[in-house]
Amino acid sequence: MIALNGCNEISSGDKRRKFEFLYSMSNSVTMFSEYSGSLTYYKDLSFYEERIKLIKEDIKNIKRLNNWDTSENLKLAFVKVIDENLESVLILKNQNLPPEENIKKQYEAILIRERVADLKNSIEAEIVKVGKE
Repeated sequence: MIALNGCNEISSGDKRRKFEFLYSMSNSVTMFSEYSGSLTYYKDLSFYEERIKLIKEDIKNIKRLNNWDTSENLKLAFVKVIDENLESVLILKNQNLPPEENIKKQYEAILIRERVADLKNSIEAEIVKVGKE
């Protein structure tokens, strides 16, 4: 027989709701990271832009948790990174490069990946923090 200590605490309380929120954010940031990591050619910019706009709408629709400011802060941080990445996309698009031009090493493309990695790390750190509560 397996004893699960604290299981009721997780399944019925604030901790469960926090985990649900965080895992929803984690799923979205994982997709965001995949799209950002695959941004290789100039022709990829429009697809990337469309996809992250959809992710932004998903994030906006995630309900923040009452009495847990972290949920609102993470949502705001996520939207901010998306907006910054959309600005980077615009900068890259304004270069009017050939569709097959490799942009992976361009400054704005590097910033896109770094921002997403930082966001992903902050969400993962919050998951660990909630797990220790």
